Amino acid sequence: MQAINGIGVRLSAVVMNARNSADGVSSASVQIAEGKDDLSGRTEQQASALEETAASMEELSSTVKQNADNARQANQLALSVGTVAAKGGEVMGQIVASE
Repeated sequence: MQAINGIGVRLSAVVMNARNSADGVSSASVQIAEGKDDLSGRTEQQASALEETAASMEELSSTVKQNADNARQANQLALSVGTVAAKGGEVMGQIVASE
């Protein structure tokens, strides 16, 4: 009888250990799922931030190109003004020389 009771006690301990292990696995699974959800949310936020950054970079690139085009046009106008001024100076020199 004592042997049977001993077996029952040991079986009860084995079942209790299995139950505790299952509870631990369940708890760990919940924590893993929460971590996955948190990581997923942060990943989506990062993706959104990267999209915004890419759009800003495209706008910046377009603005830089436009500024470079404007600088080229300003340079061409400055060269034209210089040429006109030089011709004006020649004409004034000729007028002064002819008087």
